[in-house]
Amino acid sequence: MAEGDLVDKLVTYPLCAHTMVWRTYFDVYGPLAAHPQPEGRMALVQDVPARNAGRGGLFLASRVGGAIWEVLLRDLQPRNGIIALPQSALAGRSLVQLRVREDVQLVDLSLPARRNLFINRNAASLHRINTFWNLILASPDHTQSHHAAAELAALATQLGIQLNGFTWLSAQDQSAKVHLLYEPPYAATWLEVVDNPIPLTSADGIRAVRRAAKDAHMTLMLTGDTPHPCEEDDA
Repeated sequence: MAEGDLVDKLVTYPLCAHTMVWRTYFDVYGPLAAHPQPEGRMALVQDVPARNAGRGGLFLASRVGGAIWEVLLRDLQPRNGIIALPQSALAGRSLVQLRVREDVQLVDLSLPARRNLFINRNAASLHRINTFWNLILASPDHTQSHHAAAELAALATQLGIQLNGFTWLSAQDQSAKVHLLYEPPYAATWLEVVDNPIPLTSADGIRAVRRAAKDAHMTLMLTGDTPHPCEEDDA
């Protein structure tokens, strides 16, 4: 591998069977279906780069707060500790806890696990590449991450590795990890619903969103405005 490459090798680790995860999703897709054309972080997007084949994607979070912050609250800036969310952002969406049914091998992009993707790099080189990865995994503009995902998907094909997806530290809730599963190869049999999905417009749904804000020392105010802060399961 060359100095400018994003990684020197690909190593996968299991998202273990019986792990509990959370998802915020559009009801039209259902709790176990992948978003057919995701544009979130590290998504494999059609024609990015040119002639790249896109894939479906399913974004999961290790904590309920991560699933809410990544999708609903990510673009909100508090004023005097209050964040305003349009009520319309809750419509047609639900929150669900899922259980992983079988080990799913993922490439872990979080630190320190990311160090396993490099070979014999000196401190300066590691600093440069980790700074770049930190930008990819935190920037509100996901374009660079789409190119990175495509590059690593091509490397996986070259190495004969099935790329199920990636995991990384949430940019919105750093106490949570994000897990992105690609379809293909994702199948709904990989996961199971633990309890009934919670419509976000229900009392329990609103309570969960308020709790996520409260855990970040903020107060949620629902407004009657119409714009959605985020139009897809995102990370």
